[in-house]
Amino acid sequence: MLDYYQSRGGNADGIPVTLLSLNIYPVGGEAQTNRIISYAGLKQVAIDDATKATSGLQQLDYDLFPLAVILNGVEGSPSHKLWEIVHMDEDFGTSRVNSFRTKVDGIRAPANDPPVVNTFSVDPVFEGEKGMLNWSVTGATILEVDHGIGRVTGSSLQVGPSEETTYTLTATNNNGSTKASTTLRLFPVSATSEYSRTGKLTGTEIFSFVKKWKFMHPSDGVDPAEVDLDFYQTWMLPEGSDYDGPAFTSEGQGILGYGRITPKPGTDIQGVITNVGLPEEGKRRTAYFRKTFTLDRAQAQVGFEMLCVDGAVVYLDGKEIARRNFMLPDAYTSLAQGALTYPSSLAYYGTDVLGKGEHTLAVSLHQDATTSSTMGFDLRLISRDPDRLAIATFNAARPTLVAGASTDLQWDVAGKDVALSIEPGVGEVTGGSVAVTPAQDTTYTLTAKAGGRTATQTVTVKVEPFSAGELDPGTKGLSIRFEDSPIGAYTHTRKDGSDLGWTATRTGQLAMVTSRCTDPDDGSNKKQFHLNNGSFEFVSEPIRVKGYTNILVSLDVHAQDQNNGFEISDRIELIARHSDDGLSFADTILATLRGSRDGNRATALDFGQPWSEATGGLDIVTGEDGKLLTVASTAGQVPDSAQVLRVVVRAVNNSEHEHFYFDNVQITGTGSGGAQAYLDWWADRGADQLDDAQKTADADPDGDGVNNVAEYLFGGHPSTADAKAAIPAAGISDGKYTLAFYRVKPRVDGTNTYFVEYVTDLASGTWSTDGLILKSSLEGVEQTGLPDGKDFSGSLYEKMEATVPADKVGADGVLFLRIRVERTQ
Repeated sequence: MLDYYQSRGGNADGIPVTLLSLNIYPVGGEAQTNRIISYAGLKQVAIDDATKATSGLQQLDYDLFPLAVILNGVEGSPSHKLWEIVHMDEDFGTSRVNSFRTKVDGIRAPANDPPVVNTFSVDPVFEGEKGMLNWSVTGATILEVDHGIGRVTGSSLQVGPSEETTYTLTATNNNGSTKASTTLRLFPVSATSEYSRTGKLTGTEIFSFVKKWKFMHPSDGVDPAEVDLDFYQTWMLPEGSDYDGPAFTSEGQGILGYGRITPKPGTDIQGVITNVGLPEEGKRRTAYFRKTFTLDRAQAQVGFEMLCVDGAVVYLDGKEIARRNFMLPDAYTSLAQGALTYPSSLAYYGTDVLGKGEHTLAVSLHQDATTSSTMGFDLRLISRDPDRLAIATFNAARPTLVAGASTDLQWDVAGKDVALSIEPGVGEVTGGSVAVTPAQDTTYTLTAKAGGRTATQTVTVKVEPFSAGELDPGTKGLSIRFEDSPIGAYTHTRKDGSDLGWTATRTGQLAMVTSRCTDPDDGSNKKQFHLNNGSFEFVSEPIRVKGYTNILVSLDVHAQDQNNGFEISDRIELIARHSDDGLSFADTILATLRGSRDGNRATALDFGQPWSEATGGLDIVTGEDGKLLTVASTAGQVPDSAQVLRVVVRAVNNSEHEHFYFDNVQITGTGSGGAQAYLDWWADRGADQLDDAQKTADADPDGDGVNNVAEYLFGGHPSTADAKAAIPAAGISDGKYTLAFYRVKPRVDGTNTYFVEYVTDLASGTWSTDGLILKSSLEGVEQTGLPDGKDFSGSLYEKMEATVPADKVGADGVLFLRIRVERTQ
């Protein structure tokens, strides 16, 4: 064989091969081995003991000695795997040489192509568990996996991410690289359910077997989540929810399935009535069923009887309540634990109470094998004790109020001849709701009695004191802009630097609000709020908008998902919480940003980016430059009658590593501006009883020599003689001349512009500001003793201080100072 290839300058296909010789036969074996070594031009490289050699020989599943083995030594051969046994022979005589040649010549060189990734997959797991990446690759010299894993060998790797993650395998050889991706989906661990297995289920049927169900059966063998990214979070949700995946357009009478199903003994059920379609072998996995039903009153001890072949997961109103013969994550590809025959696949479950109204049952039915020839499903719903006492719900329509406002306590109670009462302060009640007006945080207890049983449930209503917050911002139109300052992780400021109060509320076990992420355009701006698996609401303090119309609210939003993008169930909402009386508030949704998958939804969180790009981990931001998206209301959404407004930002998501931040909150509107502030000043001073003639700008109703507009501008009182209170105070401090006075805050009434000027000779008429320094609260002027008696945050006024250096005084030691105010209305 050696001569054969030497005469041809080597193997015609350039195939490296390895010849392995084992000889453990104790008598005569050495001669055979020496003959092989001599003929092939080899040399002996190792001698091992008989025990180890025997073990090695057994692994080759060969029992004759001596043994010569040819192994393929090339990677990527289309005919043989690397180190595959090509030929084994116990007698390497001359007669065997041609056979060896034929085997070696049969090995084919790999084509001059990049590697081929035959398969790359991972099965779904429950949260907290590890998954196994599996691959089959031909022709690669290097294999790499992203997410920091790096180079890998073999055909599998265990991974344990904390969130749903898409992994990419890169296979490389001298001719290039090939990539393949697979997503490890994490499913929530099945929560403890009120439903449990029971031996017998009797009572009144809510609906029976052989009723109609909507169904969706992927007969093509393609996982629905491949085209509907949030399928596993939404397909089981109630009617009218955010589910937008493959439609449940098919409907049929139970029993639903295919193949031969044995009828249930003792019933009229006759086997499969509705054929849901028989996929070809290898594609028979999971079918999905839905049914919506309505209860005209709450029902206690509701249960169901389910018939299934082979495994099933049952959901009620989007929540998993039971499983049958199935323990894996509820994914399309997951199979049941084993095969069931139809009569034996019967299960009973029960629960305490189901409330009045519309409900949705959803069932995923899993085959035990992709070649299974039968599938069957049906379910009936039963009220075991329709008259049993139980409280389904007890809640408050508005769980948080401002002082003086009311809310409705609402309840849904199952049972017959039930007596109801609510304490404290309500007493006996009937119907389904009652209005309450708590003066402080109050926990209400509903007590229900019937048939010798008693049930109770509580709800807490929180009461916060009413505060107008902002005074009317003035100017010719309402205009407030918040959050211009990047100082601090949770700083939300007005333009003048004073704080705007916010309250954060959140729900969801894993909900978190942090500031660990920052503005991508300004690293010092840390006002970004990270939300994990829950809901979050950010509510501003009350902002007074009395007297203004055409009120518009806007803010900038940046949304980001580091993994699979925003699903259809994820949303960010801009809400106006407005009140006509400052006591009772109503919410108006101004704008909603929702997850999407195709970019066609007008208000999608992909902000114009194709969803296919977002699934790769794209930052979901608006525009090519990645700036913030401005979300704004439209005219008329905030009623003109509103006196007080709160800005609410609400975010909802159902997976980790989705976050957002908002900035530049702005409210605009049209109204009387400074005139409104001027009128409110009259009301605040208690001077509404004056005649209209006494309220004009030039009038002086208190006769103190200061007219009304000057009183307003400098902190005087319109109906009390207090000229000194409105007169600026001059003085000398640290060798400088000072002038202290009060001005109306610019953010309250921006129609006033104050100028401080000086001159050394009145006859010259040349007033100057050269060297003059004017300070406000922002420069540290103490804001105590303000003329309206309020603290700085609630006051109409701000104390100002002007200083003029001593060297500006004239030669005769005279200096004149004046305050001039220009008003634009």
